[in-house]
Amino acid sequence: METYTPDCVWYDGGTLMIKTYNAGGGVYYSGRVESKALYGYGTYSFTANMPNGQGLLPAVWAAYLNPWLPEFDAAEIVGSRPNTVYQTFHDTSNAQTQWAVNNSAGWTNSFHVYAFSWWPDRIDFWVDGVFQGTKWYTTAPGVGMHFIVNTAVGGDWPGNPDSSTWATADGARYLKVSAITYTPYYP
Repeated sequence: METYTPDCVWYDGGTLMIKTYNAGGGVYYSGRVESKALYGYGTYSFTANMPNGQGLLPAVWAAYLNPWLPEFDAAEIVGSRPNTVYQTFHDTSNAQTQWAVNNSAGWTNSFHVYAFSWWPDRIDFWVDGVFQGTKWYTTAPGVGMHFIVNTAVGGDWPGNPDSSTWATADGARYLKVSAITYTPYYP
C-alpha cells in the first residue's frame, strides 16, 4: 500500500532513517534504499532498529533483483508481532525456508544485528551473533546481491494498518540502520 519516496530517507548523524507515515485518504509513504552494486559471497550484516505497528513490515535483506530472486532476508518483522523476527531464504522459484526467532522483550525499538553468510554451497543466518540455521543451496554463476532496507505497508502477511499504527508522537514509524557491512568471501 506504500509509495516509496526519497523524502522518507535521510541520515541523522551516522544513522540511516526511513520514515513511514499515513498521509490520509488511504495514502501511505515510506522509504526504500538499495545498493547500486551487486555483492557476492560473504557476510551481510545490518545493525537495525525496526519499528512495530499493525500493518507494517520493516525488512533488511538482499536480492538479485534482475530477475528478482534469489532473496535472502536478514530480518523481517510483522509489525503486530514485535516479539518475532523472521529470517527467510527464497530460491529462484520462490520456495522458502524460514526461521522464526522469538524474544519476549521484543525485537522492535532497539538495535539488533541481523546477518547472513552466503557461501558457495549454503546460507547461514544469525541474530545478535547467535546462529539460527543453514540453508544448503547453490546459486547460478554470476549472481550477486543488492543490499535493501525498507518498510512496507499492508499486504497479506502484515495485514492493513489501523489507527494504532500511527499512534506516536509525530504520527510516524521509523526504521533506523546504524551499520550495513559486507565482509567478502573469495572461494
